[in-house]
Amino acid sequence: MKHRNWILPLALVAVIAACARPEHRIAQRLMDYGFDRSTATCVGDELEDRLSNRQLKTLADLVTGLSRDGRDLRKMTVRELAEHVRRSGDPELLGVLTRAGIGCAVLG
Repeated sequence: MKHRNWILPLALVAVIAACARPEHRIAQRLMDYGFDRSTATCVGDELEDRLSNRQLKTLADLVTGLSRDGRDLRKMTVRELAEHVRRSGDPELLGVLTRAGIGCAVLG
C-alpha cells in the first residue's frame, strides 16, 4: 500500500463506528482495503480506545460527506485528507488518526 494512502482507509472505517464493538468493524474494513490483520486490528483498537463516540461519528460524517461530494477517497493524498480532518475543528481527532496509522504500520 502506498504511503500516501494509509489515512484514507483509516477514515473510511470510521463510517462503521455507530454500532457495538467498533474496533472489530474497523479492523474488518481495513482488511477489506488491503491491510494485514495485525495492522488492521491494531488500528481498530487504537481508534476505539482513543476516540469518543462523537469523534468516531465526526470522522464517519466527514468521510460520508467527501464521498457524497464525488471525491474518490482512494485518490486523495494524506495532506488533502488531513486538511479535511483538521477542518472538523478537533485537533485530537487528527492526532489520534495519524498516530494510530503510523504506530500500527510501524509496530504492527
